Amino acid sequence: CALRKLTNMTNHTREQKAVQSETRQETIFTETVLRYAFVDASSAEVLGADRLGAPLLKLLLRGVPVKIIGRNDDWARVEIPTPLSVWVYGRYVDQKGEIGLIKGNRVRARSMPSTSDSSSILGILENMTPVTIISMEGDWIRVSVADRVSAWMQTEQLEILEQISDEWQDRWTTIRADL
Repeated sequence: CALRKLTNMTNHTREQKAVQSETRQETIFTETVLRYAFVDASSAEVLGADRLGAPLLKLLLRGVPVKIIGRNDDWARVEIPTPLSVWVYGRYVDQKGEIGLIKGNRVRARSMPSTSDSSSILGILENMTPVTIISMEGDWIRVSVADRVSAWMQTEQLEILEQISDEWQDRWTTIRADL
């Protein structure tokens, strides 16, 4: 039993280091089990990092379902049912008007148009991932992408469920169908 705990701790530590290495962030997840939740605030901020003052990516209204894919203290790393706006370096986007395709493997989707430490990596986009072009800033392109990125929310703004419910699944499916 002690050996299993040590092995699990070692594997978990490797996962944390891989995440830290990939994102160049110091975040250590205290929980990585998939959980389900509803937004429990009238308007909840979806942020680009697990700290106040991080780039605001989106506002979600009460009742919107989210998937919790990680935790760090009072913060939840979430996937939401709608697309998120992220920044991609321009040379990695094949732009055709408002539609684009990612060109390149393991292209970083960022919270800000920068590679500085204040610009969090929110996801990794693979070659030919479809995106919608929103705007440009210098050499960076802001794109809207679904399913490939995650962001952060304060857990106090969420009603975390013990298990997935039919209501959660119905709301998730309904929102996704409208995309």
